[in-house]
Amino acid sequence: MTQLEIAAALDLSPAVICRLVKRGMPTDCPASAEQWRRQNVRARVRVERAAAEIEPEPSAVFAPAPSFIAPPPAPPSPARPYTDTPPAACSYQEARRRDAVASAEIRELEVAELRGDLVRRAAVVAALGRRVASLREALLQMPARLVPQLAATTDPIEMDQLLREEVTRALEQVSAASV
Repeated sequence: MTQLEIAAALDLSPAVICRLVKRGMPTDCPASAEQWRRQNVRARVRVERAAAEIEPEPSAVFAPAPSFIAPPPAPPSPARPYTDTPPAACSYQEARRRDAVASAEIRELEVAELRGDLVRRAAVVAALGRRVASLREALLQMPARLVPQLAATTDPIEMDQLLREEVTRALEQVSAASV
């Protein structure tokens, strides 16, 4: 029997029959060719289909998480929610408009910073750190300056006055420090 006759009998193309013959399919009759095909062709696909047809036990698939497992943390929320449409759903013109709006906002922030109306957070944190360090130093120096004066006096009113003057001096020193 020819390969064309087997192709017609099995309703396959001659090219497929040619490949199968190269893999070892017999060409003596369509029945033996079909039996060989069932045993050798797509065996892996048949196994995968059979495995997919076996339904897993519902309790195993949808079992609730054990109580000792914490739920996953919520994703962090943005500092400023963006209300425009998401980038994947917008057209080219909409994307250009959003880009222009964002660029304009950036330029406005830069102008406000140059005018001094806006200060970077890092600069504020650094200035505050310098002020706190200055206050710490002033407070740590107070005992060294006050011990001799307080030891020489026995009057509580005079001691109170000395302490108040030293605290005032320390606070003035901190407030006079440049930022």
